Amino acid sequence: MKKISFRKYIFFLLIPLIAVAVLLFNVATNSVDQFFKHETELADTSINSADTLIQQYLEGLRRNVSHFTKNYQDDLQKLIATPDDLTLYDSINLAVKMYFPDATTFTIADSQGEVLLNDIDTLIGKGCRENIRLFAISNEQSNAQLRIHSDRLNYHFDIMEEMHTDDGRVAIFFVSFEPADIATYLASLQLPGHQLMIVKKDADSLIEVTELGARVKLQRDKNLLPAELERVLAQKDVNDTLWQLYDIIDESHVEHAKSVVYQDLGVIFSSFALGVLLAIITIMRHENLRFRAESKLKKLAEEVSSKMGM
Repeated sequence: MKKISFRKYIFFLLIPLIAVAVLLFNVATNSVDQFFKHETELADTSINSADTLIQQYLEGLRRNVSHFTKNYQDDLQKLIATPDDLTLYDSINLAVKMYFPDATTFTIADSQGEVLLNDIDTLIGKGCRENIRLFAISNEQSNAQLRIHSDRLNYHFDIMEEMHTDDGRVAIFFVSFEPADIATYLASLQLPGHQLMIVKKDADSLIEVTELGARVKLQRDKNLLPAELERVLAQKDVNDTLWQLYDIIDESHVEHAKSVVYQDLGVIFSSFALGVLLAIITIMRHENLRFRAESKLKKLAEEVSSKMGM
């Protein structure tokens, strides 16, 4: 009978434990879902803020390059006519540095991307020449092609303005910029446990800029890994560029959040299981005591009955 009682209580032990385990699993799943929902909302806010700052920054650069071209129209025309005039070149270069502290170089080219200033021809790479050619065809098309590319010195992007030579030919004045300010925006808006970055569109997830700067500064693969792409919480195209903003949650941040949820619910489950076990043990003890008492009474009754029969 005691064996049957033990099995009975094992059954009553497992039923509530299984029910609570299922309930806590659902709670854990919901908690993790809520965690991702909250983090995604934060990522959306971060990306929208970064997008606003970057677009305002680029628009400011385009406006200032346009103003510079108009303000220095005469000097630029003279430089086109006398490209070997180093004094004039240095004067314009100083003005560019004052207008644009983050500028790496400037130049003037024709509509085919051929540089008109002989002394800096070696600094103008294939990417810059392609940008110039597109800009000569369509300003909007060129803006839409804005991207990070490299020359022999650095990684940069180009802002251009159309002008004309004295003989009526189309010329392109452009300034190259390192993405230092953009990296600062990313660093200031990057959430704890997240990676905010700019990725090139349709280029196998090629990283353009992170909070460290251009991809040349990265000590890792320059393309996002499949596992990273699975953790993208939010993304957004930056208008008039080849850029996309990505917010990627760190794997360690996810694992830590899950660990906290599972640990807390594990403590709850363990406490409940211990309470149920102690309750069943207490009930079993009382039942055993009752069974022993009943047995003694039965035995005593049998003895009394036997004596009376005698």
